[in-house]
Amino acid sequence: MIVGRSGFGKSTVAKVLAGLYPPDAGSVLIDDQPMTNFSPGSVRAAICYLPQEPALFSGTIRENLLLANENATEDEIERALENSASVDIIKRLPEGLDTQIGEHGSSLSGGQRQRLALARLLLCNPNVLIVDEPTSALDEVSASIVTHTLMRLAQSRAVAIITHRPDVFGPDARILDLEQLQGQK
Repeated sequence: MIVGRSGFGKSTVAKVLAGLYPPDAGSVLIDDQPMTNFSPGSVRAAICYLPQEPALFSGTIRENLLLANENATEDEIERALENSASVDIIKRLPEGLDTQIGEHGSSLSGGQRQRLALARLLLCNPNVLIVDEPTSALDEVSASIVTHTLMRLAQSRAVAIITHRPDVFGPDARILDLEQLQGQK
């Protein structure tokens, strides 16, 4: 978990870890090898990043989810929806997964967009998951489901969570405080 005050560089660190920005110094390692030794395609296959403001596209919910894994089965989609606290969103929509969501998901609330983007991320099934403020737009119940999902995933893969609320992830989470690191320079 990466924490620190607003403007302290948490999101920038996430983008560097995801390979979207080059580091100013040093290197990001994957299996003890610099990330630059790998093709961009293999990095994208291994690392999935969910930004604070996730992008959804014009089309249906199903089409947006399948962008992550075009071969996802109905069971895999259902599991991703459950693990992202999104099942209730789908059940309330008359067209379900085939509901058109408008440009940038404009017909959805911020919390709904965040949960569906997380479901899409889960369909990637990456080795490394990087999520930036995954519970910021969620109610307490949805945040609890998402938190539980991320902590469970952290048992079998690398998960970096950027957050202002480390307390919701429990006492077992390892925390990297950017402010403390800055003070050690």
